[in-house]
Amino acid sequence: MFEEFLVQGAKAAAYYVTLVILIRLAGKRLAGQTTTFDLIILITLGVVLQGTALQDGAWNAIVFVATVFSLHRLLALLCARSSVVRHFIRGTPRVLIRNGQVVAPTADSRRRRPRSGRSNRT
Repeated sequence: MFEEFLVQGAKAAAYYVTLVILIRLAGKRLAGQTTTFDLIILITLGVVLQGTALQDGAWNAIVFVATVFSLHRLLALLCARSSVVRHFIRGTPRVLIRNGQVVAPTADSRRRRPRSGRSNRT
């Protein structure tokens, strides 16, 4: 029975690491720029990973949740204490606007430009 809990803990750890990697690969879009579709895809991936990793039984669920929660708290603590870990997990902030001017071309490319005064309708 103890071995079963160790296996479940290892699966939970692999699940958490995979989610961190997927979220990191998704990039800056997760910081408030996600579309509904992006969010649905990330939730679906999480559910599929969790369904694959979680074994049957209430105790396995408890071990899974406790492991993921503990790893998340540990990662938060490491991010708070280490700038290297924080940079790897959260990335670095980008300046989008400086002195009222858009700096990053990615911010400007997502915005629709207004049409000229003429209408294409006849």
